[in-house]
Amino acid sequence: PIETTLCEGTAVSLKASVTGTPASITWEKQVGGQTSVLANDKETTDTPAQSCEYTVTAAGQLCPDATQSLSVTVDNQATLTLSASANAVCVNDNVTLSASYGTATAIVWEKKEEGETAFADFSTDLIQQQVVNPTHKTTYRIRSAQSSACPESVSDEVTVSTEDSLRVSVEPIETTLCEGTAVSLKASVTGTPASVTWEKQAGGQTSVLANDKEATDTPTQSCEYTVTAAGQLCPDATQSLSVTVDNQATLTLSASANAVCVNDNVTLSASYGTATAIVWEKKEEGETAFADFSTDLIQQQVVNPTHKTTYRIRSAQSSACPKSVSDEVTISTEDSLRVSVEPIQTTLCEGTAVSLKASVTGTPASITWEKQVGGQTSVLANDKET
Repeated sequence: PIETTLCEGTAVSLKASVTGTPASITWEKQVGGQTSVLANDKETTDTPAQSCEYTVTAAGQLCPDATQSLSVTVDNQATLTLSASANAVCVNDNVTLSASYGTATAIVWEKKEEGETAFADFSTDLIQQQVVNPTHKTTYRIRSAQSSACPESVSDEVTVSTEDSLRVSVEPIETTLCEGTAVSLKASVTGTPASVTWEKQAGGQTSVLANDKEATDTPTQSCEYTVTAAGQLCPDATQSLSVTVDNQATLTLSASANAVCVNDNVTLSASYGTATAIVWEKKEEGETAFADFSTDLIQQQVVNPTHKTTYRIRSAQSSACPKSVSDEVTISTEDSLRVSVEPIQTTLCEGTAVSLKASVTGTPASITWEKQVGGQTSVLANDKET
């Protein structure tokens, strides 16, 4: 007896025992409808490439021939190949494994993740393509699994590397700044980006600040900062910060006069630039602090100082910038004048002298006594008395 199921390429030894005295002994092979003589002897060998039947015939000289047959099934060694649609992907991305399994009638798909020592089965589907989603660097292969006289076949191994997904976070910053204030931008990145870039979007324009995780800038207008971690295999990761920039208001103040009579009108003219709220302030002579007297957002304000008074305006809107204050404007005042005269005899004899005396309140620029007689005016004195 012999093994009746063989793997292709396996040699078989055929041996016959004959009783009697045959005229001849012949081993023949029947395969694919064809018969061939293997040997004219009791023993022979063969290496069948496909299933076949062996027949030994002992030919009698006078007696009938005697025959015996053996059927042999030949299993073919399966040739397995495996390829992948990519050798590196972003973690969890699709990879298509393509298999060719030849004569195999059953296969097992196997994988081994980085750090593991043995392959593990993950599918027994007899299909030509399998979609996988590796989370780590993973090696794949297929092996034959059908019942066969041949040893199991194993494909070459295919290794797929993975890139971790990218994540970006940024350190919080003050989002409302005064113009001229520097801002420090810092990003933390998980994963292994191909590059990290900070960009600035302002006034419809985009500019690159730095090709690094950190950048600094001194914005002059409101803008948006965006950091992008570019993946080699994974999608880019971005984070943005919006910054509002407040402008420092420039305030000026002028007066229509720097000295007036007490209670006269003086027009104060203001320029308050980008300020959206202002306070009008004044400080009268002898006072130590300014006091508010108006919050009108107007360019002109009429005042009526009763004493020497200093005026200014200051910005009052909510802003990241410090309050702006205009230069000070000081207006002096002159007190109103009052004159009284000493009474005299109002009816005199000609040739009688009269003494004229005046008392003055205030600070006159001059004092003059004049005489009107006969339609004519003449100056008597530039003094209080005459």
